Amino acid sequence: MLMRCWLISLILCSAAVTAQDDPVSPLVLGTFPIPLMVESRERGLFISLTRALEQQLGEAIEIRFYPPQRTLNAFAAGQLDGLFPALKSTMSVPYQASAPLFIKRDYAFRLNSASPVRSLRDLQGLKVALTAGYPYSETLTQQPGIRFEYANSDQQNVQKLLAGRVDVFVVEQYSGETAFEQLNARSQVRFDPSFSLGEQPVFYAFPDNSEGLRLAQRFSAALQRLRQSGRFDKIMRATLPEN
Repeated sequence: MLMRCWLISLILCSAAVTAQDDPVSPLVLGTFPIPLMVESRERGLFISLTRALEQQLGEAIEIRFYPPQRTLNAFAAGQLDGLFPALKSTMSVPYQASAPLFIKRDYAFRLNSASPVRSLRDLQGLKVALTAGYPYSETLTQQPGIRFEYANSDQQNVQKLLAGRVDVFVVEQYSGETAFEQLNARSQVRFDPSFSLGEQPVFYAFPDNSEGLRLAQRFSAALQRLRQSGRFDKIMRATLPEN
């Protein structure tokens, strides 16, 4: 009997040690390069925000950094627990969304010598530069009478604008300002901050199932706590340039 009790105790202890040694798998979130917002797997506004959310949630997050389409494909194939930054216009499969973490606003940048764009009508007949793979509002892209030209990066579009090869460069404000600053050209251009060419909420996307809904709710609550504590604004101020 004594031997039997000893064996049972040994089995229970071994099971407890095994459970303790088996680490909980981290949440795997996919992302992709966006100037300023996601510079790499370690740097960018949304990376800093995700790491802050990791602390709020008390759960490890593994970030996988892919090209945009590969990230979307991996999410659609169920290879990711979630992705960021997500927009409704880019999602090809059903999903659960967190509360918005950012509102993406696109503006029309022009050389200082040109008149600012204050309506879609002002773009009629102009050459407008867009960045390939960037999600633009259909209100803009389906507007007739505008000649759109695509480049592979914001920096290429900045160079085209400076060289007079296009009349306008439409881009998200902070990404655009970063691209101009990288080429020492921010002082040569302007935009009207009172008129955006499209607004789209940005969020964390999760699978369209009960676990995805749970994660969306947890991330939304964590975002709310970050905002209430003031840490959300602190992250934004530390990462975004002054207007």
